[in-house]
Parts: sequence; structure tokens; C-alpha cells
Amino acid sequence: SPGLAILTEEAQITPNSSVFEEIPLCSSVQQIIYPKNSATTEGIHEFVVNDEEYRQGIKAETCINRYSPCIIPGSLLTGYSSRCVQRYTTVTLMIFNRNTTDTRSFIPKSLNIPSHCACVLTKQLY
Repeated sequence: SPGLAILTEEAQITPNSSVFEEIPLCSSVQQIIYPKNSATTEGIHEFVVNDEEYRQGIKAETCINRYSPCIIPGSLLTGYSSRCVQRYTTVTLMIFNRNTTDTRSFIPKSLNIPSHCACVLTKQLY
């Protein structure tokens, strides 16, 4: 039916289509990291198991210009400003167990890992 054909054509135009160009608002770099230490979700720094024998790689994205204004075409409304901020995600990795003298005793722990760079708007409060 003609109505179905129109619906199908409209559904083919998506944000991932070549009709749209994505423009990042904050510069960032993605890389695989192998952390040697990291903060837990409780804010405690722990030593992560990452040596020649045991490797734990994680995809991370970090801001290049943290706290700098976002790259926004045009201008913001009066009273607003923008900045790039680092966001984190929780990942479970094996860490060295502090409760033993055995250097090969590992336990899983939730750690904060840089996940992406976000553009945030702030409004000046009068």
C-alpha cells in the first residue's frame, strides 16, 4: 500500500544516516588502558593486577581539554556557559588483596574508569 511505502522511506532516515553529520562538542581521545592503580567507587585507591602475566585492558575515553568551553557553533543564551567534563563508569577488575601477605591473592573490585567527555551547560544564578 502507498502508506506503507512512505512509512518505510521515512524510517530509513535515521540519526546514523549519512544525511546527518555528528559534530563532537568536546575533544576526547579513546584508547585501551591497562591501569596499575585506580580509585574504587568508595574513593579508595587500589593497586590493579596488571603485569606481564595478568593483563586487564579497558576501553577508556578521556577529555583532551577538561573544563574548557564546549565547541558549540553560534552562541549560548545570556547567562549560560559551557564546559567539557570527564565522566566515569564503574568496571570490575581484579586488585591485589590488602588483607593478606600473599602477593598472588586477588579480589574483584568496582573501580571508576573514564568513560566519556561530556559537554555541560551551566546557568548563572542571579
